[in-house]
Amino acid sequence: MTIPSAGFPGATSGSTPAIYPDGSSGNSLQSTGFIPEIWSGKLVEKFYASTVLAAISNTDYEGEIKNKGDRVKIRTKPTVTIRDYKSDGLLGLDRPTGGNIELYIGNGKYFSLILDDVMEVQSDLNVLSMWSDDAAQQLKIVVDQDVLGGIVGGMASNNKGTAAGVITGNINLGVKGTPLSVVGRNPGSGDVELLDVLMRLGQVLDEQNIPVSGWWTGSPSTSATCCRTTARTRPTSPLASGRSSPGTHTR
Repeated sequence: MTIPSAGFPGATSGSTPAIYPDGSSGNSLQSTGFIPEIWSGKLVEKFYASTVLAAISNTDYEGEIKNKGDRVKIRTKPTVTIRDYKSDGLLGLDRPTGGNIELYIGNGKYFSLILDDVMEVQSDLNVLSMWSDDAAQQLKIVVDQDVLGGIVGGMASNNKGTAAGVITGNINLGVKGTPLSVVGRNPGSGDVELLDVLMRLGQVLDEQNIPVSGWWTGSPSTSATCCRTTARTRPTSPLASGRSSPGTHTR
């Protein structure tokens, strides 16, 4: 059945069924405005791309940032030296000195909207609110893409490449341009099972003493499907007790 785009189609002398009575002309109620158009007060649902940045970002210093151009200096703990003790021996003394890292706010995004007062009064919708809601969603998507795209390749040298691992130095994570060939199950020659990749990533983080509670990975929905399938087929998998979603996986 063809969905009409302009009201009911009218019968003619050559249509089935034909116009009745035979030889008469069709009505013009719609074309002359006697059948009104109705504008719904509800909007069609709009779907947005999933974002993950808010779920994986550190917001500990958010309250100290007020404006673009701010610099927040974050102090770091010193590393205390541990020595072997010997009785009657002279004890060495240290004056631990911590450093600091600097968080600089140098990027910003914006949107700008305009609505005439007359149009705002005459509209039956809260147009500015609707636009602002959409802008907020678009802003999340753009910031996600900008930040995640900007950190590619920025990790420590021991956390990437074909010789990752600050202790072992032999964990293959692939390199940009020639990534690992990752499959969900039953890897062939040259393939790596997704679960194996996640375990490699976990080992790299373990060797850097990163707390397990802070681990996360960002991946497409296809990887999430592979994770769920692997967890079902391998009950001892750490993913079986983990949490996964189309955008992020955490353990």
